[in-house]
Amino acid sequence: MEKKAALRGLKQIKQLLEDESSTVSLMESCQKDAMEIVRDLFGTENGHYETIGNATKYSAVQREILLEEIDSVIIELDDENSKETSKEIVTGNHMSSQEDNVFVVHGRDTNLKENVVNFLRELGVHPIILHEEPNKSRTIIEKFEDHSSSVKYAVVLLTPDDLGGLRSKPNELSPRARQNVVFEMGYFFGSLRRGRVCALLSPEVERPSDIDGIMYIPLDQKEEWKASLFRELKAAQLKLIDGIDLSVEMVARDLHKDAFHLSLGRIEDVPWTALNDIEKEQYREQARKMLKSNG
Repeated sequence: MEKKAALRGLKQIKQLLEDESSTVSLMESCQKDAMEIVRDLFGTENGHYETIGNATKYSAVQREILLEEIDSVIIELDDENSKETSKEIVTGNHMSSQEDNVFVVHGRDTNLKENVVNFLRELGVHPIILHEEPNKSRTIIEKFEDHSSSVKYAVVLLTPDDLGGLRSKPNELSPRARQNVVFEMGYFFGSLRRGRVCALLSPEVERPSDIDGIMYIPLDQKEEWKASLFRELKAAQLKLIDGIDLSVEMVARDLHKDAFHLSLGRIEDVPWTALNDIEKEQYREQARKMLKSNG
């Protein structure tokens, strides 16, 4: 099975399992499908295959274990795709040589994480994702401290991964970011100060208390958050790719998406990061003409 097809299948399974009203029969079906995908990718002697296969009691706890393991495989495949398509980011004849490090704090929304990481790479900065870095026999907190000390900026993804509320009101739960995300965000407020921390906020997520006044950028389907994040990175004086015109980039990406949706005979989407320089420049040239004609 191709990795891209496996990735799509696992993400669909994950969406089904995240529905807390899912039945036992649906969980059994999801488990079986996940085992087949993982077996085709890694074989039956793999730890992922064994863990998914052992989640057979179909309780809420077992569903969470199954979700965690599937999410682990998705992250692993996402990382491989990201490394294959983003080894070098080139715009025109310019290549970023000495990149500024930006720490990406994220929860379980792997699609958003991948989107943000690719966008940062295309701006010419180097995103640091903790689980992608080698452990070198360090504990998680040691690894976090080492890598956080080398960054000039932090982007925090506040997505609705958990539920929480007052103990006295157990029926009034609100979507919240994961505890590690809130912890790491607070750490960077202290180490980098507020001006070098930007939080991308899903609209339904409850804001952590006592941190009003920090830079929140709302996440939106039109991806207008990219323009806002670009301005914040530029204001923080990070070394971005020379001569980049974000308005052209955004329109070019929209044209690329429209071209895919209107095309016929193509089985799967080709992400922007997988296009070669000539293809990207063709979309940019269309975008420049469009922006010029619109005044």
